[in-house]
Amino acid sequence: MPLAGWKQLIPPANVFRGKGRYPVEAYSEFMPPPRLGWKAYSPDAPDLQLFDTEDPWGWHVTEYEEHNEMQLGLMQVARQVISKLHHLLHGDHLHGPPNRVLQDNLAWTPELAAHCGKLEHDRCVVLMPLALSRTQDDKGRVRWTLFGGSEQGPAKAFWKSFQAAPGSTEQEHLGPDFLCHLLRTVYHEAVQTVADLKKIGFRILPLGEPTKDFWSEGELPAWTTPLVLSESSTLAGVKYVLTFRPFGQLPNAVRQGYLKGKIHLLPTPPSLLFWGSPHYLQLHRELPLGLQVPLLYL
Repeated sequence: MPLAGWKQLIPPANVFRGKGRYPVEAYSEFMPPPRLGWKAYSPDAPDLQLFDTEDPWGWHVTEYEEHNEMQLGLMQVARQVISKLHHLLHGDHLHGPPNRVLQDNLAWTPELAAHCGKLEHDRCVVLMPLALSRTQDDKGRVRWTLFGGSEQGPAKAFWKSFQAAPGSTEQEHLGPDFLCHLLRTVYHEAVQTVADLKKIGFRILPLGEPTKDFWSEGELPAWTTPLVLSESSTLAGVKYVLTFRPFGQLPNAVRQGYLKGKIHLLPTPPSLLFWGSPHYLQLHRELPLGLQVPLLYL
């Protein structure tokens, strides 16, 4: 049986054993990454504080890291991102994202730009996957570091965040619970279940053909079936649409509904512009992780 999850990262025992097989570079010349999970001087077993043998797809983050680094850091990122997008939506380009990111962007069309300052119904909801990793500085301090937007595209991380393992249905309630909480908090809707979501006009429009093949959001969870909006579906009674398609690729009826203030798009359309810039899509050919860069401008 092939190994699954983090167990695929554990090398054979003899890979780094023997003369010249585990060189240690001088810090003055090369800053090595932090050694996590299994250190060279540890016994032949992974770090049980990071990995649980019963949970091959889990990666343990301590309460200390979460409270002192992750939560504080993500709040700081959210404030800056939402502030920039809010200024953009209200026509203040001086304090919005740089023009280079906006230029010829699939998610920022001339049609959308022409309505800046008129989209008062948009609450600037952001559902944004980030590229995070633990890094080590020149003093050996290990911290969580933001590298930008996820190079895996705008949708994949969102749908996978509700699964404990690929194909798992044990935590199916997490997706509906999250969306109900979001709509209660932001739009003051009285929703508790998938049936409630459907009743108030909440729908999900699949990503469709992704800009990059590896950005595919995959098969949507089974609980989304009654909420999925097809290309030919009528928009009668539809008030909220969750989709990760760039604005320029949305059906015309959805675009017009949003521009007229009749439909709320989640996430807000300009939050997808970090995955729609042709300059960075071109950079991907030579530097794949360059797709993380646009978000850093904020």
